[in-house]
Amino acid sequence: MTKKLKVIDPFLRLDFGDTFELTEDGKNYKSSVIEDFSNTMDDGKEYVTKYHADFMISKDYAEQMVKDGYLQECEPVQTEQFRNVFDEIDDLIQKYNSELTELNEHGNDMHPAVRLEKMTVLENMTKLLKHLKGLKK
Repeated sequence: MTKKLKVIDPFLRLDFGDTFELTEDGKNYKSSVIEDFSNTMDDGKEYVTKYHADFMISKDYAEQMVKDGYLQECEPVQTEQFRNVFDEIDDLIQKYNSELTELNEHGNDMHPAVRLEKMTVLENMTKLLKHLKGLKK
């Protein structure tokens, strides 16, 4: 299971979107809820109340809660390496030119209108990308 679980069906004091995180020892999941309440009395005095609760569930119970539809595993965020936009443009130009070549060689089975439309789109995308590539200083 992932290190983070999200509440998708509210239970106890937990609402949709609240999260549980795996503890450092890897045996439990913990969630903290902090709520502030304020109330103005008839005499004009304002009272503020703070509610803080920590919920801890075992890893086994968390798995059961996922199966029962109360919790959902959060996908770990994949950090991608920086990619230069102009390298991406070069790759897309190459891809679209390959698709055009493939279409010219093996596209005779397609309906002529569909083939023409696909060719027009690919050619226009290539023109746009070449224009954007030309803006590089």
